[in-house]
Amino acid sequence: ISKRDSRATSLAEAQARAQFQRTLESIIKTSQGEEGVRHGGINGSDEGEISNDNVLAIAQGVVKNLVIIKKSKFLRADGSYHVYVCLEYRGDRKALAEDITQKAKQQVSDDERLRNQYDFEKFRQRVEEELAKMKAQN
Repeated sequence: ISKRDSRATSLAEAQARAQFQRTLESIIKTSQGEEGVRHGGINGSDEGEISNDNVLAIAQGVVKNLVIIKKSKFLRADGSYHVYVCLEYRGDRKALAEDITQKAKQQVSDDERLRNQYDFEKFRQRVEEELAKMKAQN
């Protein structure tokens, strides 16, 4: 909502992109599974989980291929604009899962990456499954 049409549209688009990013963050956290990633984890800790900061960085790094497919604008009684934006991801689910996995791999050292190869593959598969669930829900 804004008094200026262009500002209201920009805000709505930014909020929609942020929501997609939060959804990806949730998918990444869910995809870690109970066991996380062995041998020190993706963040190098003993817990075997991706840290919240790393999850945020990964999600921010892969938010692309989003296009506006619908925009609704309403003029309110006070003269401000209320804009709704619907975004659609136009990329391939497998490519997105691979991109997320590659970003996660960049969070660890080369030695850890080699030891965790199997775990990263399982992580990629879980990301892909979560993305499929998300698509099925919509």
